[in-house]
Amino acid sequence: MRHSPPTPVSTPSPSPAPPAPDAPWRALPRNNSFRTISRLQDQGTPYRLLIGPWSHMSTRSSLPGPWIDLVPEMARWFDRWLRGTDNGVDREPPISYFTRHSTRPEPDLARLRGEWRSERQWPPARAREIALGLGPGSRELRVKPSTGTAAWIDCAGSLPWGQPGDQRYDDADSLTWEWTVGEQPLPEGSLELLGHPRLRLKVSADAPVAYVSAKLSEVFPDGTSSLLTRTLLNLTHRDGHDAEPRPLTPGHAETVDIELNATACVLTPGHRLRLSLAGADWPNTFAPPTPLTLTVDAAGSGLTLPVTAGPGPCPPPVFHEVTPESLPDGKGVTWTVERDVLARTTTCFVDYADVWTTHDGTVCEARNTGRVTVDERTHDQTLVARCVYTVGWPEARVTTAADLFLTAHADRYEVDITVRASEDDQRVFERDWRRSLPRDLA
Repeated sequence: MRHSPPTPVSTPSPSPAPPAPDAPWRALPRNNSFRTISRLQDQGTPYRLLIGPWSHMSTRSSLPGPWIDLVPEMARWFDRWLRGTDNGVDREPPISYFTRHSTRPEPDLARLRGEWRSERQWPPARAREIALGLGPGSRELRVKPSTGTAAWIDCAGSLPWGQPGDQRYDDADSLTWEWTVGEQPLPEGSLELLGHPRLRLKVSADAPVAYVSAKLSEVFPDGTSSLLTRTLLNLTHRDGHDAEPRPLTPGHAETVDIELNATACVLTPGHRLRLSLAGADWPNTFAPPTPLTLTVDAAGSGLTLPVTAGPGPCPPPVFHEVTPESLPDGKGVTWTVERDVLARTTTCFVDYADVWTTHDGTVCEARNTGRVTVDERTHDQTLVARCVYTVGWPEARVTTAADLFLTAHADRYEVDITVRASEDDQRVFERDWRRSLPRDLA
């Protein structure tokens, strides 16, 4: 989404354009895009939302596809609202989105199965909600701090910033609930989600700081678990992010409302919809500061699904589809998860490099390495990262290097950052920052 002063529908004058296209399903967060267009349509302001399976990359090459040329869409929109050209764009459905069909997960998936659809308003007039209970009783979960690696680096960009893998590995360390698509209380036939699911959770912890990671996945008959949407809440923020965080009272149950990220997907009959709840989403976020147990009161909890039934009355959008000249192949990229059995640690590691030449012949090089480790017993964490960038001209070769060493303890972060710059291997600048920062309920 791009936001700027609105222009009334009846004023095709060259003035600031209303919000224009382009939002990615794989960006986090994304619910703000839908909240924004809801407000705009309430105000009668023209808007356009185009949301596809991409990350923060070009729609011509981002993984996964399909891929389109966004330039014609932008040009038509700005021709209408900046040049006053009556090209009909304001009479078309303002919402275009890609809805995925059942697709097995791969970290370097090239293309999602699915289709483009259009809507006249948000939420669609045909949308409804299904409320699912989590059953009677309560369930306990001893939090494993490394839970989350199956959806690590969920960005769908250039490798190693890839896509979620099979979620069954994280699901094994989570509390899970399942419903079979096509059987009650889900509707007959396929299940179509459009919007952001909501979770009401009655939960307690035996520590003052605890997190809840919630994921919805589609489970194939062979057990493969494909991530659909997710979210994470630090329970000390249960009153909202605008309020002061409050520590939990150990053993005291709190009822919290959790909004998952918006999604659009069609699940195959006979597949299962799985809700998984964990106490960590690592290393996307820090693990909770101390070992703990979560207790979920299932009887006081429930999941609400936003559903539709098939495409709406609007015809699907037509885009100028393109075929990328090349796609990432993983060469030169290291992306690993390592478990040290005796040390009781889990480590995630990435290492990747790139070399390119600009239009004027300047040669640029980049090398990035990162290693993060969590202790399964204490939840202590360490992060070591190094970024090196080099620009080479005929006259000189300039290199900058930044090194980060961070440790996370229960009560504080210890941070050490060093930046160095050199010209033709001669050091010209160096600076070091060292800080001890309180954790403050994080």
